Amino acid sequence: MKMKTKIVYVLVSDSSDYYYEQALISVTSARMWNSDAEIVVVVDDRTNVTLTDGREALGNVVQQKIVVNLPPEMNKKRRSRILKTSLRELVVGDFLYIDTDTVVCDSLAEIDNFCCEIGAVLDQHTTLQRMRDYQVLERVQLLGGTIEDGDTYYNGGVFYVKDTSRTHIFFRDWRMLYEQGLDKGMDRDQPALFLCNKKHQLIESLNGVYNCLIFSGGLPFLADAKILHAFNGFGFSDFFLFNDVSYYKKIREQESLTEEDLQLIKSCRKQFVGEYSLLYGKQLGYAKSVLFHLYNENRSFFQFVESIGKVLLRLQRHFK
Repeated sequence: MKMKTKIVYVLVSDSSDYYYEQALISVTSARMWNSDAEIVVVVDDRTNVTLTDGREALGNVVQQKIVVNLPPEMNKKRRSRILKTSLRELVVGDFLYIDTDTVVCDSLAEIDNFCCEIGAVLDQHTTLQRMRDYQVLERVQLLGGTIEDGDTYYNGGVFYVKDTSRTHIFFRDWRMLYEQGLDKGMDRDQPALFLCNKKHQLIESLNGVYNCLIFSGGLPFLADAKILHAFNGFGFSDFFLFNDVSYYKKIREQESLTEEDLQLIKSCRKQFVGEYSLLYGKQLGYAKSVLFHLYNENRSFFQFVESIGKVLLRLQRHFK
């Protein structure tokens, strides 16, 4: 029986990034496991003109391409999120939206049986109280919202949406809240998604296998994962093959996927390479700290702060 739910992607890309190559991997993996699914890619007008000269392979895998004209001065990140928050108006019928930095690794056919109007996976596979991410609170407050006990914060990388009047209203409000955030200097769609759901209470939790966030709480879902979500942390999380920029450079040079690539996609749950270790418990506090972000984003300043920390640590040990 043909799969009724559409699989939808948003692609905003040019030659300065690797989002096209990511999308090619993800869409190919979706087609590999769901041969009868209708796959739709939504692109902006600037991206559309680049889908030539070595960037045509994606068009051979999708059934429909929707092109949306956007203001020429709008940057890529904003274009991507405007398209994402507009999907309910652009796509006819029920759909499953999937970020491009993903690999599908199983059949998605059972989503045809979902009863919820909107379904998504908890961000970091945990509650807001256990997440302990100070940036989430700051972003929500910037939009004029609050976080209360019992609130749920969903990841926007994968979500299921029925075609109902209530979901159309939900998406219109989501886009409005996102645009309000832009006026306040906050260019993220998840805080707006959180506040929109606080108002409408429409999102229901999906099993973590549908959005296995492999770098943040997804380990219990890895063995049975249907969609692996690798974030876009190039250079930070490249021990996973499909988050390694060097692999996407190879795909760009090839201009298509080889039989070897298809085998790697098929066994994507095993494609961890290089050195890595698990963080857990109190160690996660460091991974979410300002110092950790400094280490990744401003190494010289981090070394200065660390040198001060070493002096303080010696003093603490001395007086202890």
